[in-house]
Amino acid sequence: MVDCLSLLRTYNINRKEIVERDDFIIFDQSAFPRSTKTNYQIFKAVVDKTPKDYYTLETLLFLLKHASMIHAHYLPKANNAKIPPIRFPDRRSLLNYLNGDIDTAPGIDKNGPMDMPVSPPSLKRSLGVTGIDEPIHRPRHDDQKKKRPATNEHIVLKLIPEDQVFGFNLNCIKFAFNIVSYQETLASQNRV
Repeated sequence: MVDCLSLLRTYNINRKEIVERDDFIIFDQSAFPRSTKTNYQIFKAVVDKTPKDYYTLETLLFLLKHASMIHAHYLPKANNAKIPPIRFPDRRSLLNYLNGDIDTAPGIDKNGPMDMPVSPPSLKRSLGVTGIDEPIHRPRHDDQKKKRPATNEHIVLKLIPEDQVFGFNLNCIKFAFNIVSYQETLASQNRV
């Protein structure tokens, strides 16, 4: 059974791509909801009698993305993103573990939560993705019809109802859009 903490560590060490899509964090063939609790226990003081709590996968991934920041800058960034931050006493050992510098960390609870990954077919259906051979057919709305892109000449003609606009000669404007040649522009300037 693969736990999300060791999977996150493996992907981080091997520099493999971790995809975040909707409410899922995807590791090639397995995916976990963002709110999945890892088996890394949140640090608490010895006198604290609250029950054990664990970091979520989203929290650890956010830490990895912002590992280069000092903790004082990381905290407001996590709060702005509405992600619970890593506590300072856990930071160094957690980053050392996730980067492969150490094999285990004091916060890892072997009896902690072990959520199963979502299977790829159900994940693909929930994300609107299907197999390679099976294209997705979505209805096209009238406003999404492909339109032929307008050329520069069409733009000039749409913008200029007559020969002159705001005191500019039509031929000067065509030259600005490279519609007429340089010689035609010189000839039109000599006429003026």
